[in-house]
Amino acid sequence: MSKARSPPDPECEQTTPSIYFWYRQTLKASDRIEDGGSPVYSLVLPFFVCWCLVGAFMINGLKSTGKVICVLVLLPYFIIIGFFIRSLLLEGAKFGLQQLVVAKISDVYNVSVWSAAGGQVLFNTGIGLGSVASLASYMPQSNNCLSDAFLVSVINLLTLLIVTSFNFSVLGFWATVITHRCCERNAEILLKLINLGKLPPDAKPPLDLLDNPTSIYNTWFNGLPQHIKSMVLREVTECNIETQFLKASEGPKFVFLSFVEAMSFLPLSVFWSFIFFLMLLTMGLSSAIGIVQGIITPLQDNFSFFRKHTKLLIGTLT
Repeated sequence: MSKARSPPDPECEQTTPSIYFWYRQTLKASDRIEDGGSPVYSLVLPFFVCWCLVGAFMINGLKSTGKVICVLVLLPYFIIIGFFIRSLLLEGAKFGLQQLVVAKISDVYNVSVWSAAGGQVLFNTGIGLGSVASLASYMPQSNNCLSDAFLVSVINLLTLLIVTSFNFSVLGFWATVITHRCCERNAEILLKLINLGKLPPDAKPPLDLLDNPTSIYNTWFNGLPQHIKSMVLREVTECNIETQFLKASEGPKFVFLSFVEAMSFLPLSVFWSFIFFLMLLTMGLSSAIGIVQGIITPLQDNFSFFRKHTKLLIGTLT
């Protein structure tokens, strides 16, 4: 006797597999911040390993830290360039870049947009962060800080242009794949309803959707009589690539999860996912090293004990 299947989780039905897995299986996030819960012990080991790596990179002083920082900063750039080239070859990349180029004119006059852009610039350049001041304190007095600031700004601008372009290309690819699957799922549902007699034969979708599901399905749907179209919309959702893309633009968390899900659609998805998370790891480690250095430097400047016992100080903080 076959075992009865358990009913699907309603939350899983309403979202994508990556978002459900991230929030419910990995983070085990609660619905509200007021709702407590037990610690997620599966995340303790990764955090512990990361902070051990930070301590190991910094334990021998600033010279070894500088060498590590060079690797941790340059490696993400090579990965980003590789992603950028690969993203331009994806289906839907053109649509994503069009969304980047064709911006809403009204957003230029939106104060919140300029506020978010200014905050991002301040964050990227590290203004007001202790890590920038601590690392700058080791520079020779003859160093031209103005040229360094200009160089950092130019590199930051070029980086944002590349990252934004490949990000929109990947999100365009993600929205295209999700829309294709939406059309294929709608076609299956409509065929079942026609076979059950709940819909007339005139609502039968095209059988061959393999070449371009979105274009074929939407062309057929737009050509339906209005009363048939209304009956179809009562049974299935409308598949629109612009709507899917706007979902990915709702916030950085959704963009991150959409990007991760897009990796699963690519050939050699395991390789691209590994490279993506390696990039995130190196960027996180370099940021953590900068933050810890911003704490260590003022302590050593004010207390001679910490200057003599640098390894003890780094081991305690990390």
